[in-house]
Amino acid sequence: MLKKNCEKITCVLLVTIIIFVLIAIIDNPICNKLENNVFIANTFFTTFLGGIVGALVSSFFVYKGLREGNKAKQIENQLKLREMFAEERRWEVHNTILTEDMSYWFGLAEKTAMSGAALEGRAESLFIVALWDYLGLLENAKMMLDKGELSPEDFKTSYKYRLEKLKNNSFIKTMLEDNDKEYWKNLQALIDEFCDKD
Repeated sequence: MLKKNCEKITCVLLVTIIIFVLIAIIDNPICNKLENNVFIANTFFTTFLGGIVGALVSSFFVYKGLREGNKAKQIENQLKLREMFAEERRWEVHNTILTEDMSYWFGLAEKTAMSGAALEGRAESLFIVALWDYLGLLENAKMMLDKGELSPEDFKTSYKYRLEKLKNNSFIKTMLEDNDKEYWKNLQALIDEFCDKD
């Protein structure tokens, strides 16, 4: 994102220089008089130099503004991501991963009036559906990181421990290994990028 903004700044700089050069040539009332070549050269050089300095100064302020705007957008996205992870079902997935306690999911399954093995299977199914949603949100976070929409440092501070827990959870590790590697490639890349190597 910052690279695109730098390209825009460069284009603005070049267009500004061209405009100043054209103004210097067109606006000079003496440009048709050959005896004033020195005056024309000095005027042209001064205008050209002024255009470059003006363009550089304006480009600096544009760059600074874009950079501050990008940082503000990253912070806003970080807060939105935090809100999404705080949603009850995702929060309960997080708690289940941390504690390996499935009581929340058994409570949901009990509402379906099942018992025994059916209840256990239903609780596991509810957890897996919510887990895939949770993992999908982490994959979206990886794509946002790749686009510069999230700060890697802030993300690491807030979510590294979650990724470490995912990496070390035997159930999730087995689930990820059993599924097609292409399906969870962003999640695996996120874990590889932010988790400590074994």
